Amino acid sequence: MIFRSTFLAAVLFISFAGGAASPDELTQRGRCAKIEAVDKPFDQLSHQQISEAGKAALRIDEKKWKHAEANHFIIHYQLWDVKNRLIREAEYYYWKIQDNMKLTSDLANHKSHIFVFQDDEGWNAFQAATGLHGIAGVTMGHEFFSYYPKRKDKDFSGTVAHEMTHLVFNRFFTGRPPLWLNEGFAEYQAHNAFQSLYGKRLGAINKDASLVGQIDFLKMTTWTGYQQNMSVNQAFYVKAQLAVGLLIDKGGPERFVQFITTMIQNPDFPAAFNQHYRDIFKDTDKFLKELARREKRL
Repeated sequence: MIFRSTFLAAVLFISFAGGAASPDELTQRGRCAKIEAVDKPFDQLSHQQISEAGKAALRIDEKKWKHAEANHFIIHYQLWDVKNRLIREAEYYYWKIQDNMKLTSDLANHKSHIFVFQDDEGWNAFQAATGLHGIAGVTMGHEFFSYYPKRKDKDFSGTVAHEMTHLVFNRFFTGRPPLWLNEGFAEYQAHNAFQSLYGKRLGAINKDASLVGQIDFLKMTTWTGYQQNMSVNQAFYVKAQLAVGLLIDKGGPERFVQFITTMIQNPDFPAAFNQHYRDIFKDTDKFLKELARREKRL
């Protein structure tokens, strides 16, 4: 979930390895650039079983909605300019995240849905109908709901990349990981996939990084809800992203995927850490020291 008043959680600058695009990335960019989502009436879509939130969305300005689908996604939109851009991004992020994490089994038996609101009135009505207030985007299961302003707010790129990661994640894993792992993975992969697609990093935003170091990581792994203090909430996203990056960098994607599966079954971080990373870090203290070193480089 991305909070509208805290966009910088999605677009905070954290360095990733740069360099030219790989041949595979260039091939996928070209392939995705040619994707044309096919418009269809709703009753002709390949998957029509949407949630109550999805139904609530489509009841708002009901006659304005159009529907189109591509390989893995169905998009519900109101203005033509957004359709192919978002479908192409979604399909590229699908490929990139799958490739990065060596994922092989898409467990979803239908396409995921993207609902895009393009004016304040519609988005505010959706938030009121669902009780989800103060957000810029949210993913629930196989549905992503987002605000995409007609003025093309520059922060929207961060929201899309972050929420698309959640959407792709939910196709390859069953069950829900703990909050820190869910959001940390989305942040990490969003920055990585965005840079891979566009050849540039998500924009930098000034932020008090000192708050990141004030959060006790082990306690943070037990949080089940977002923080009311927005500065702490932002720092939570950053610390979670750094922790995920550290685990992937040191243990590789295959081990991290096994770690995710374990954490979904039992959200006890020390237990999962000892099972999958003890041979690399020896103990949690060494992991925490390395995490603190990365925090100091922010």
